[in-house]
Parts: sequence; C-alpha cells; structure tokens
Amino acid sequence: MRPNINVFVYRPRQVILAKRSTRKNTLHFVRLAPNQSRQLGLMVMAALVIGLGLTHFFHIRIAELQAEVDQLQISNTVIADKNNGLVAAGAQEASKAQVVALAKRKLKLFEPDQEQVRRISL
Repeated sequence: MRPNINVFVYRPRQVILAKRSTRKNTLHFVRLAPNQSRQLGLMVMAALVIGLGLTHFFHIRIAELQAEVDQLQISNTVIADKNNGLVAAGAQEASKAQVVALAKRKLKLFEPDQEQVRRISL
C-alpha cells in the first residue's frame, strides 16, 4: 500500500491584475474659485480672531473671579476665628462659677447658709 496518495503540492492561485486605471489625485479633489478661497480664508481668520478674543475675555474673567474667591476665603477665615473666640467666651461665661460671680456682683444674690435652709422631712 502506498501512503499519501491524495496529497498534492500547495500552489497559490495566481491573481491576474486588471489594467490600472488612472487615479485622481486625492489632494486636489476640491477646487475652489479664487473668490471662494479668499472668502474661506477670511472666515477662518475671523473665526480665529473671535476665538482668541473670547479666550482672552474668559481668561481675564476667571482671574477676576479667582481674586474675589481668595478675598472671600480670607474674610471667611477672619469671621470663623471671631466666631470661635465668641463661642469660647460664651462657654466661659456660661460656666457655673461665672454665673455665681455675676449674680453676687450685679444682682446681689448669695447662696443660702446651712442655717437658712429648711428641709421638710416626711
């Protein structure tokens, strides 16, 4: 018996190229009239100038707003410090020792002695 009887040598197909057609130059597929190209150039330049002007305007406006934000942050810090001082002073004056001292000084109130306190026993 003979092995590999049905084995053939691989030969790639030969492709026959058709005639080359002349290709149009893709870089020059749009032709503008001289008047149109000048108008297009003017529109591009106008858009560029308007874009640069708007960019400059927004840059200046953002810088102004940033300065205002910085100023407001500084004033907010000052107000927060004052608030912390007032809260601390209020807590100190609301202490029992301060309330008793204030009652003695301004209102002439004193705590009763042991002899003045009467307890009711049931």
